[in-house]
Amino acid sequence: MLVLILLFTTWIPSLHSATMDEYIGRWKGDVSVVSPNESEIVNLTIVLAENNGIISGTVTDNQTVSPQPFVGNISNGVLTFQFPNMGPGDPDCSNWDVTATATLDASGQMMFLSASGIICSQNGGEAGTFSGNLRKQKNSLQPVLSILLKDKGTDWFFSGSDIGGNHTWYGITTLNKSGKLLDGTLKSSSGANYTFVNGKLNTSSTCEVTGSLTDSDTTTTSFSMQLNGHKNIMAGKGKAVGESENGLFIFVKKSSEAQSTDLSDQWFLAYSDLVANRTCGGTITFTGLSGLENFRSATGAVECADGTNRTFVGGTLGSLVVNYPASNAPGNVVGTLQDASGIMTNLTMDLNEQEKFMAGYGKGASDTENGLYIFIKKTTGASTTDLAGDWFVSNSDLFGNRTWEGVFSFNSSGELTSGTLTSTNGDIWTFTNGSLSVDSSGQVTGTVTDTGSSITEFHMQIDEQRNIMGGLGFATSDQDNGLFVFVKK
Repeated sequence: MLVLILLFTTWIPSLHSATMDEYIGRWKGDVSVVSPNESEIVNLTIVLAENNGIISGTVTDNQTVSPQPFVGNISNGVLTFQFPNMGPGDPDCSNWDVTATATLDASGQMMFLSASGIICSQNGGEAGTFSGNLRKQKNSLQPVLSILLKDKGTDWFFSGSDIGGNHTWYGITTLNKSGKLLDGTLKSSSGANYTFVNGKLNTSSTCEVTGSLTDSDTTTTSFSMQLNGHKNIMAGKGKAVGESENGLFIFVKKSSEAQSTDLSDQWFLAYSDLVANRTCGGTITFTGLSGLENFRSATGAVECADGTNRTFVGGTLGSLVVNYPASNAPGNVVGTLQDASGIMTNLTMDLNEQEKFMAGYGKGASDTENGLYIFIKKTTGASTTDLAGDWFVSNSDLFGNRTWEGVFSFNSSGELTSGTLTSTNGDIWTFTNGSLSVDSSGQVTGTVTDTGSSITEFHMQIDEQRNIMGGLGFATSDQDNGLFVFVKK
């Protein structure tokens, strides 16, 4: 009865013919969902952005971890779109077909959303309606100091794995010029949501990044990372102070420079499946989709450290929010990958301004799989000489539930001249020999050996700027494996 009362008392705004610019942004509010067998209140977040005259966006509800993408159309001030399936992979949502319309009030700060069609229910779905108001959102934290300094801060999309807890984090942090936290949110694949309330990251003259961030659950995470040469990617170890939580973290700077939404090309993909304790890597090819300018279909295959293979036969991946700061969406690349067995993985990532590297969070649409995903675009003209120099190295050992960090040095022939890794539990490994090679497309392969004669084999990709490598590393004699990131010092 409560839901029905809310439906009749929902405030109907004084509407006007809104422009596309007025729709762009992040909207949040409660929506009443009514069907013959069920009524409930759902909190929705809708993020809208424009690219080349096309409006597109994502929808997230309080029961769905990954944003679901859509493409819309505005006519006479009314936004119309196919409301995305909020339960992809769920048999109860197999017949999902919902059309939505949205209008704005005269102030441009309130959206009235109305939708109807086939929603999730037993036997694949049933007729239902959505109705509610969403309010345009602003940043929640902007300290007086940043306003006085006219420093609005820099936004970084981040993702990281808690290998002990088998869940993955993602969100946005806003840091000022001194590295002090201005704002931040983080979400977990387990469903937890927090905000960052305090913290600071410091950068040395050699681009080493250290410091800590404290969230609203009073957990402080300390970081030891390396910033790349273009200063738009940092990667390394994150560890909860006084707790066992630890994992590999990647931060990608959100940029207004990335203009292209065309992901069409070959990309090296590496990811960690925390639940299955395996890391996988291979080549994915993105191709165009008719009628969906911003989206690409994915095909390809990966090999995993446990000897299994996975073939991708479809899914849609799209760069939705490229002209930042049009939207504060957590990740400007969202979509799904579908493998040959029908398993779908939802992705929320961010693309760097050179549009050659993207990283973020992946979660199975209908299972517990989750982990950190890295895509590095295949390049041309690469060679082993690109390895010469010192590299900051970090990785998560999925079987040992520990994260490593250290420095490897290579000569122009790809031979390891020195190397050490220190783990979150205090172990130190020294590497005495080994070599890596790079082919013309940037694929990196080879092995390194530590003083205990343990051999680690690598399958990675170097980026076009030759200052970051990422991929799969696994011990040849046991089950140790993990996702590795190398950042040139």
